[in-house]
Amino acid sequence: MSLPRQRQVAVAICCLVYAVSFFLPAGDNHNTPAILGWEAFLNALLLSWFLPMWWANPGFFLAGWWVLKGKPNWAMLATVVAALLALSQSIFLPPDSSTGYGYRLLIGYYVWLGSIVLLGLFSALFAAREAWSARGYRSAPTHSNVATPA
Repeated sequence: MSLPRQRQVAVAICCLVYAVSFFLPAGDNHNTPAILGWEAFLNALLLSWFLPMWWANPGFFLAGWWVLKGKPNWAMLATVVAALLALSQSIFLPPDSSTGYGYRLLIGYYVWLGSIVLLGLFSALFAAREAWSARGYRSAPTHSNVATPA
């Protein structure tokens, strides 16, 4: 499989995991039933876009675009920033918040976060492959072509 095709497949897998998170319960706040991922996304987009955790979504898509464009180092940076933004959820809206706006995080949140981390791992693999190629190697070393110490 060609490298551009591998990039497309990797981004498609991550987008599929991201999409699955939209249909899973993402959180609840003790006063209301659990909200699904797509509800959390829309609520944050329309009402709370100023909170840092929402900005993990554009970071995810920017990273995917950079993977497709063959810029895995930029994609890794974007996924690290996106993951940190996503993790800020527990700081800004902790489940035990006295204001009543905190959310207990459920499986949908963790699948969403996993899609970001997975894209970061794919980005790291593509970056390593790019670095390996830049050094003039055609493929990763195998047991048969690695020198053994004397």
